[in-house]
Amino acid sequence: MKTTFEAARRIKKGYALVVTLLFLLVTTITLTSLWLWTANNASTTQRNINFNQSAAAAEAATEKIFTQMDRDFLYGNLSSDSNTYTGLIPDTSDSTLWPIQYTFSDTNGNANKTYVSINPTPISEPLNSQYAGLIGLAQDCVIISVATPVGQHYNVPATVSQTFQAAKIPVFQFAIFYNLNLEMDPGQLQSVSGPVFCNANIWEGNANLTFDSTVQAVGTNYTWELDPFSKNYPASGDSTAAYTGTPLANFGLGAPSDHNNALTMPIGTSTNSNPTNVEAIINLPATALGAPNPAAYAPSNQVYLFNESDLIISNAPWGTNGVAFNGNNGAVVNTHTSNITIWFQNQFLQAPLSTSPLKQLTNDMEILKLTSGTYSNLATGKIQGNVTNYDATNILYAGFSFVTNVAFTDHRESDTVQAVQIDIANFRRWLTNNLPGTNTPIFVNGHLNKGDEGPKWNNSAGSEGHGIWSIYVYNSVPTTSQQLPAVRLIHGGMMPTNGPGLTVSTPFPLYIYGDYNISNALSTANNLGQNSTTHTYPASVLADAVTILSDNWNDANTATGSSMPTAANTTINAAMLEGIVQTSTNISGDYSGGVENFMRLLEDWTSGPVLTYNGSIVVMFPSIYATNHWQPTGNYYNAPTRHWAFDLNFENANGLPPLTPSSRALIRNNWKAY
Repeated sequence: MKTTFEAARRIKKGYALVVTLLFLLVTTITLTSLWLWTANNASTTQRNINFNQSAAAAEAATEKIFTQMDRDFLYGNLSSDSNTYTGLIPDTSDSTLWPIQYTFSDTNGNANKTYVSINPTPISEPLNSQYAGLIGLAQDCVIISVATPVGQHYNVPATVSQTFQAAKIPVFQFAIFYNLNLEMDPGQLQSVSGPVFCNANIWEGNANLTFDSTVQAVGTNYTWELDPFSKNYPASGDSTAAYTGTPLANFGLGAPSDHNNALTMPIGTSTNSNPTNVEAIINLPATALGAPNPAAYAPSNQVYLFNESDLIISNAPWGTNGVAFNGNNGAVVNTHTSNITIWFQNQFLQAPLSTSPLKQLTNDMEILKLTSGTYSNLATGKIQGNVTNYDATNILYAGFSFVTNVAFTDHRESDTVQAVQIDIANFRRWLTNNLPGTNTPIFVNGHLNKGDEGPKWNNSAGSEGHGIWSIYVYNSVPTTSQQLPAVRLIHGGMMPTNGPGLTVSTPFPLYIYGDYNISNALSTANNLGQNSTTHTYPASVLADAVTILSDNWNDANTATGSSMPTAANTTINAAMLEGIVQTSTNISGDYSGGVENFMRLLEDWTSGPVLTYNGSIVVMFPSIYATNHWQPTGNYYNAPTRHWAFDLNFENANGLPPLTPSSRALIRNNWKAY
């Protein structure tokens, strides 16, 4: 019997067909999914590309405004009105530069606008980025732009936001700030206790140096490379001949950094810190930009200390012999009048000016010819003896109790110094009309009065809004090969108590005679010989050069070398901005003197006296007047034991001296695209 299974074969054929169809279905689905994924991925990729392109366009819009604000801020013209900048959008009309066209809007959808927010009131706040750890007077700013492409398959918009600070950075917040090459090669241990910043290169010379804060250069930090000064440099007791470098272990916050962004102090039409431009802050401004012209009080011209200072002191060209009593020295002037003129400046008068911002002050002291007794004492402004015949013909001298002319020798400069001298103690008394003694003060105008000139102007609240906190001095003595115009401060142990301290500025060299700013009260409490400033006021001096004369100094001294005068312990508490004589690589063995000789000296300090200094060291330009090169010890000075420290009060905005100069920078904070 023959058996067949035809039905089963038909079932197998049907099963194979089903399987084949299923495979075709799966393949179709897979291919369709793959195609859809590919298409979607291409779309997503293109959208991402479009978004990134839109983000770049939006960033360009924010950068255009950032650049304009940066320029305005450096010129001192940053507008607090955000509408000044909202309409600044990129010009996309050039298709070679902008192959894709965009529309720009702010966060509210307003076309051809960018969102700009500027805090109109600067606030003292910590700074961001590389300036972390410093306090600045900053305006917080925000720029937001929305860019949308036009005529693209995917018109994907993007929004870019930038936040930053428009910050004024007080230079006295740095323990050391150099706008020139910074050299340090001390022959004795020296610790730097605050931030160090240099707009050029830094050479840290040897292991005697230690740093406990940041050390930053815009150029290069040469911790181990030879400084040009080391060429045939002679050894001395003040600086070392071998440039061995400073070990990295001596840097408390790690290795010093270089190639940082520069800190700019813009002057006039300049937006850089060229030393010649920066020197202008202590010099007389151009006539059209200087007081009492209204332009002097524009924000962009308030970088000139002449325009900012509360008192302006000047002498006439004939005041060249260092004698205050003579008065005219051959010039055709009133023979009983001092050659010193002082103006009170109110730089906050509102334009248009209905009255001059400069008011000439009246002399507060006269020396009379007496029928009996003695002449008055120049230092006190008091008449001694019985005054029976007071009239103009009996006036030997009329002037100010706190300003006179003096002469002495500077052996580094090989010059006779003709200085306008300010007696800080008498100035403090003049501000309050608190002259010592029991006799009646005598003042000009031919009559007796209570002498209210000092209190009158010092308490002039009005639009000035504060007392007398700053002095600018211009010395009209001509500079010659043997004569040096200068300013000298004396009896400065205590600053005036009427405000937040005292700033004295001049285009000329400045000398400090004796202790300076060691006490804030007429008491025994002081910071004499201490690296502490608990009993001081904020103080600063800004000059072509600064020289310290100890209490042992004598103006009659002319000795040098082994016969140079012996110094006494001296304490100086003040921020200093000055010039230096830079190292010249063309002079064998030449050296600027380095930070260790920032304060110039003219005495023998090796027998034990200590030079104590608390402040901030700032060098912004080459000296213009005191230009003789530094010489090693044994010539006109011998080096002291230096107890130097950064004044920690300067870390707080309220602890800074009046008129502290500031660098400017737009400091970026956050950037985001969404």
